[in-house]
Amino acid sequence: MPPNGINWSEYPWPTILRQMSLYAHRLMRRRAFAGADISAEDLVPSAVEKTMRGARVWKWESTGVVNHLMGVVSSELYDRVRQSKRFSADVLIEGAVNILASQNKVSRRP
Repeated sequence: MPPNGINWSEYPWPTILRQMSLYAHRLMRRRAFAGADISAEDLVPSAVEKTMRGARVWKWESTGVVNHLMGVVSSELYDRVRQSKRFSADVLIEGAVNILASQNKVSRRP
């Protein structure tokens, strides 16, 4: 459910989107976010859309829209990287198990 009492058309979206794009690009240059499976150009609209439909709770009475969106962008990016690293680790572990299993089969043959 979208936040009540917010007139989205009152916000200076070109300025906000430009700030958010710069922020997302800056974040993605950090080593911790290397390998993210999303671009800065996709992160920002996703953060705005989730905020507008109420999927990301925004306490608009106490937090500015830019600060809120910065939090959403960094959170989304962190989640994407964490998910991809978890996937990569699972794939690597599975591959290692398969290699070890195949080596054990080969070494048991006379």
